Amino acid sequence: MRKRIEYAIRSHPDIQSWVVVNEPYDLNNPDRQHDPFYRVWGGFSYIQEAFHIARTTADEMGRTDVKLIFNDTDNHRANGGTTQATREIVQMLIQENLIDYVGMQMHFNQWGGVTNGIVDTDTIANEIAYYKNLGIPVLITELTYEPTEAELEMTEKEFNERLSAIFAQVVRVAIESGNVQQITFWGLTDKWLEDINWYMIFDKNAQPKQSYYIVLRTLYEGMK
Repeated sequence: MRKRIEYAIRSHPDIQSWVVVNEPYDLNNPDRQHDPFYRVWGGFSYIQEAFHIARTTADEMGRTDVKLIFNDTDNHRANGGTTQATREIVQMLIQENLIDYVGMQMHFNQWGGVTNGIVDTDTIANEIAYYKNLGIPVLITELTYEPTEAELEMTEKEFNERLSAIFAQVVRVAIESGNVQQITFWGLTDKWLEDINWYMIFDKNAQPKQSYYIVLRTLYEGMK
């Protein structure tokens, strides 16, 4: 683990931010129970060690500008599958000044959070505020939307209006929180895979959709 982290940071001296740990062990996720580091350490203390290696390596290079990120999915709401684990991990890292950002992936509606086009903004705002109180900014790292079966039956116009409204709500709550420093969509264009569709603000041909312009408008409005 040490060799991997040191090599990654030393070999890329121009990169300013690193996701040191992404989607660690999760008791409720069978795929993540195979996390070898969790099994060896017997808990999340390996995450603290990983961040310590990253911070020490950056400091040795004189890279005091390097920012370290802990990232996970379904941690943007109080009852999310990884919310409590994320809180525990971030609190552990704060004790030794090892974390700069917490990443929230925000895959709606794969992990819930939207009902009939209405985003549960209060829950998201509360979770972002939790980290603001700890002094840790939030990054939205994989924003996307998976429509319901009913939404897939909508006309293209209806669905684009629904998608635009959803993304606008998320961007607005991020701005109003005063603690979200970056929003990254999960890829540039719509992703249509075998059994699941994820929608972004550009279509499969990389052309901007209505939601692209709505997101821009929401950002500009938030700058006032």
